[in-house]
Amino acid sequence: MEVFVHIKGHLRVPANGLTYRSHKFTVRQEDPEIIAKFINDAMMEILNIMRGMICVKDEKKTTKGIAGFNNLQFFHIDLFSHFDIETRVLSAVKTPEPGEDVRVN
Repeated sequence: MEVFVHIKGHLRVPANGLTYRSHKFTVRQEDPEIIAKFINDAMMEILNIMRGMICVKDEKKTTKGIAGFNNLQFFHIDLFSHFDIETRVLSAVKTPEPGEDVRVN
């Protein structure tokens, strides 16, 4: 299954008219418990290891290479009042691995 994860950190004080900053990614895994552990590990990294969250400045620009590095911004944990985690199942069927033969006879 493939799950879209949106971690939304609500800012204590709005910055540039924005009330939250977010980090979005997808997880492809068949076991829901492994997906839940992955999301928990991501939150523990934000809260305890990095003590903040790296966010994309402009969603329309790339995050790859040197230009992409300039499109990222770190927000310290003290700037956030709380976090929300949204999840959305994108596909619930077994996702084939790249190169896997999925033809039905």
